[in-house]
Amino acid sequence: MAQIWIALIAILILTYIKWLSECPWAMSNVFVFSRNQLHTFNDMVLLIKALSGIPRPPTDEENRLLALFS
Repeated sequence: MAQIWIALIAILILTYIKWLSECPWAMSNVFVFSRNQLHTFNDMVLLIKALSGIPRPPTDEENRLLALFS
């Protein structure tokens, strides 16, 4: 019975990460990606966004540089 609950919690967490990252990947790709990232400490939402091609908002430093050249 514990395995079912652990699997449901894992699916819930990965679904939430997929929803936060707004990535167009299939759920199986998110599972594979998370399995490969288990032993590293990374922000998975930012990694999935970076790999899926969704642009990140510019940082304050980038905004200041853009304002200088505009």
